Amino acid sequence: MRRNTRPPADDGISRSPFSLTRTWVGRLAAPALAIALAVAGAAAPANAAELAPAVPSATSAPAPAADAAPAAAAPDPSPAPDASTPPADPPAADAAQSPSPDQAPAPQAASDPAPSTAPSPSTAPAPSTAPTPSTAPAPSAPNPASAPRAAVPSPSPSSPPPGGSTGKLIVVKHIADANGTIVDTTPAGWSFTALSAGLQFASQTLTTDGTGSVTYSLSIPAGATSMAVTVTEAQQSGYTLSPQSGLNAVCTYADGTVANVTDGFRVSVPSNQTTRCVVVNREQSATWSVWKTSDPASGTVVHPGDVIDYALHVQFTGGRLPSSLVITDDLSGVLGNATLRGSIVPSQGTAAIVGTNLVWTITNFDDELVLTYSVTVNADARDAHIVNVLLVPPGGECAESCTTDHPVPGWSLVKSSDPASGSTVQPGQTITYTLTAANHSDAPVGSPMLVQADDDLSAVLDHATLVQPIDPALTQQGDHLVWAIGGLAVGQTKTVSYSVKVDPTAAGVLLHNVVTTPPGGSCVPQGYPNPSPELPAECQTHHQVPSVDLSIVKTHSTPTGGQGAPVDSNEGETIAYQLVVANHGQDAATGVSVSDPLPAGISYVPGSLVAPPGWTASIAGGVVTIVYSGTFAVGASATLTFTAAVGVLSGPPSGGPIPDIDNRACVSSAEPDANPSDNCSTDTTPVKSIAVAAQSLCVNDAPVVSYSITPYNLTSSPTIALIWWSPAKFAGHDPSIPAGDEAAILADGAAQVSYVTVPATWTSGQAISGTQLWPGAGVDASGKGNAWPGWRQLGDGTWVLDPAAPFYDVRTDAVVEVRINPTTASAVTYPPPSTHCTPVNATATTTVAGGPSVGLAATGSDVTALVVGGAALVAIGLAFLLWMRRRRGEAA
Repeated sequence: MRRNTRPPADDGISRSPFSLTRTWVGRLAAPALAIALAVAGAAAPANAAELAPAVPSATSAPAPAADAAPAAAAPDPSPAPDASTPPADPPAADAAQSPSPDQAPAPQAASDPAPSTAPSPSTAPAPSTAPTPSTAPAPSAPNPASAPRAAVPSPSPSSPPPGGSTGKLIVVKHIADANGTIVDTTPAGWSFTALSAGLQFASQTLTTDGTGSVTYSLSIPAGATSMAVTVTEAQQSGYTLSPQSGLNAVCTYADGTVANVTDGFRVSVPSNQTTRCVVVNREQSATWSVWKTSDPASGTVVHPGDVIDYALHVQFTGGRLPSSLVITDDLSGVLGNATLRGSIVPSQGTAAIVGTNLVWTITNFDDELVLTYSVTVNADARDAHIVNVLLVPPGGECAESCTTDHPVPGWSLVKSSDPASGSTVQPGQTITYTLTAANHSDAPVGSPMLVQADDDLSAVLDHATLVQPIDPALTQQGDHLVWAIGGLAVGQTKTVSYSVKVDPTAAGVLLHNVVTTPPGGSCVPQGYPNPSPELPAECQTHHQVPSVDLSIVKTHSTPTGGQGAPVDSNEGETIAYQLVVANHGQDAATGVSVSDPLPAGISYVPGSLVAPPGWTASIAGGVVTIVYSGTFAVGASATLTFTAAVGVLSGPPSGGPIPDIDNRACVSSAEPDANPSDNCSTDTTPVKSIAVAAQSLCVNDAPVVSYSITPYNLTSSPTIALIWWSPAKFAGHDPSIPAGDEAAILADGAAQVSYVTVPATWTSGQAISGTQLWPGAGVDASGKGNAWPGWRQLGDGTWVLDPAAPFYDVRTDAVVEVRINPTTASAVTYPPPSTHCTPVNATATTTVAGGPSVGLAATGSDVTALVVGGAALVAIGLAFLLWMRRRRGEAA
């Protein structure tokens, strides 16, 4: 509240007796009214001030001591209001003007309900800097006549002290679960005690109702902007105070920082403001002690038929009690070797077996809870541990022991052989058997257990002979050998061995040996003592005397022609070989291997083998070897495929087609084959090839190429193209362009493409012959040459060589390719020098405008030539014979 710092005004006006009388009546009546209100407030309920409307106080502020300066003269300590501070409802006294000098100050109306207790004036804190509403007008100077006010009693919390204000503190209780999640925002029954000079009796204890909160009303003395309050709570069992961001309370509209105190907090409540503080208590998880006992005690050796009694113990040790508790006893290590007997007896709650767990549900918590039950060790229990685990519930601890362990003695018997079980043995071969008894349990093996082994040789001695003498520890009883083992200490091992020799006449038989033990051993058969095929593998051995008959069938296919089709002779073409291996014998085969020597001109494509699991391929010296790592069973069949690439296939030196490709593969095994006649298979692959004979000639003054083309192993009429190239263009040409795609071939740089007409009656292997004019050459109606490549006729009829003339670049050297969807090519040259294959009136040397000087073409051959000539011949041709190999499939 802002004070007027001016001294009282001396207006020189004298006061009337009536005015003085009225002033002193008011001063005498006000204290009496204040005392009455204070007594009424003390007798009212704690929240009566909030339930009743505010009543203006009739009291005035007490006068200062006689030797003290007037209070009105004190400077205003309040700073300017902070715009960031949330506004509060100002008290009526702040909104009113100061009283006039000739009357007592007007009563001050409280902005909040009056608190239930009054503050102690002697403990009021020093004023803090609270903002003063900017709209309050400056008070006028007080009337000096009102100075004697010391007799006025302290105001009640329902109204501010003289010249002071009020404040309100609301404490809100929230409850969080054990994970910190708020679960209750209106808990009742929580007690808070506030300590503050702003309270009537300095200490006030309130309990939350259904709103989960308590409210404290404070009186703030004149000159102070806030009132400090310390709040502590009464802790309840099962809960703990949970600081939020390190603070015991989170407050809004507090003046300054909230400070922690034991079980509470300290906060300054601003003048004319309601401060709200949230206190969170977290539920404390219940804690338990659990333990497990047994009779006989854990660690005691038990035998089949023994009884074990168990007891589970639970004791509550603290925290918030839940509505129920579930205790789980893991019996997975018990029920496999023991059986529950009798009833499960809990001292409280219910219990039942759920799967392999005993589940005990407790709903009432006494000082100590106990559950008891019993099990009987099974008759077939051996070499085991009966382990029982009591699972500790959340919040619990194992007080003594929560696991019991009762070892059950037992011993194992293993039968081995050399060669190993599953091996193939040959007639006359020796098999050595070894029996190994071992005690791997944690208890000694012996009485009352019978420790012996019975080795049944009835399925062995029918086709083999027992090698004598046998070990003295063994006793032969007919087709059986009995081994009296005796006792076995923990970790002890004993062995015994004997041998048999396979009969020379044995074939296609299985030598099956079975050993059994009494209960307590590892080879106990069903329906003991009779042998059982369901015994573990370590209790029996198998050896096969084979009768094997393997076969192989080899075929091929091509990518374009399919099964059995011819293959193109071009390098890079592929053949897919298929081999079918089968076992027609009475016994399984081992060490099965396929050997396939590839003929010249083809090679194995690495990684191309496609086969069932267990087959692997390798290549060495041109031989493909495919090996099976497992046992090839009776009736088994395996399809093996791999790819071979075509390389350079050689034809006969005299000309003709490339021979067919013959490929022979054979199969073998570690066992002798009963029928070797079907152990090998040969596949024949026809080869598509073309025989080409061609020569360059000068016929009737015209240069021509004469050809003879013979395709082999083609299934349809081919497209045959004669393609003319300059040597430079041919060096970079694309041979993959189909023969029928003339535009693409010309775009690839060819000088000319000429097509050979295939007779309608043509069949594979029939020759196709004819002649073809040289590019740029021409004939008249009589067939006589009248144009030549690279030559141009001038206006006077003279012929000159001109680099700009058509086909100049194939004038002397050319490559003529015979392509059949497509094929390879070969080089030919212009016919040999002859005046008849050049213009008759050609000039010896002619200079073409814009070009170099040129002379007559020099012709000749750079390949192996067949000279067909005579002095009288019109033309001498250079001939050569080339066998061309087809690279791609026939045109559709």
